[in-house]
Amino acid sequence: MSATFRQEIRTPLLLEPLRSRGRLLYRQRPACLLFVLEEPRATRVRFDATSYQVHQVKERRAERFLFSRDDLAGALVKVFGSDVQKLEQSFRLTGFEREAERATILLAPESKAFRAFMTSLALVFSRERDLESIRYRNAEGDEVEIVLSQFDRKAEIAPTEFSGDLPEGTELKTHVVKH
Repeated sequence: MSATFRQEIRTPLLLEPLRSRGRLLYRQRPACLLFVLEEPRATRVRFDATSYQVHQVKERRAERFLFSRDDLAGALVKVFGSDVQKLEQSFRLTGFEREAERATILLAPESKAFRAFMTSLALVFSRERDLESIRYRNAEGDEVEIVLSQFDRKAEIAPTEFSGDLPEGTELKTHVVKH
């Protein structure tokens, strides 16, 4: 699956929201989610079941977080999968809102470890059942909205796009998160 996205982060610390845009790529098996930011700077943010990686391309720097369980990075990947049972292991339904052109599913993380990062999640679907946007509030109170467009469920994406491999010369800092 692929889509273009624009993201806004509203934080009480700034008068104006932080904005970015780029492409979102998703592979179902093995599950992997990739945000390829084009603006404001080239960055690749990769999630799989047990890791989270941020690669700042031009700066040749990356940070990788390795998790002992899949309830952090893996929970976000489950949002894009079609396995409702796995999604229910990570989130509980807190509400449902229907409008003429869209429906919003309101969720809350189940695990205490995940709630330390995210407190709420809203998935907005178009009438055509495409994921239209993702909204969440992080533990610091920032509101994040990711609006998707040019949604292509059957996009052919090279497997190398999902690789966590970094170009030679990239400085990598790795963190092991135990919980």
